[in-house]
Amino acid sequence: MKKLQKQKFLVKIQNGLWQVSPNIMMKGNENKKRLLLSYFNTDESVNKTNEN
Repeated sequence: MKKLQKQKFLVKIQNGLWQVSPNIMMKGNENKKRLLLSYFNTDESVNKTNEN
């Protein structure tokens, strides 16, 4: 799991809850991809703050 986190494939939300990167799952145009990535990056920073 640590390797997947380092490669930004997964983000740990909480114990037992993981989120797959939208880069891996996304199909669609670039606008949709950017919007999804912005949500993902915002959630990732919030989760890191909550873990500390």
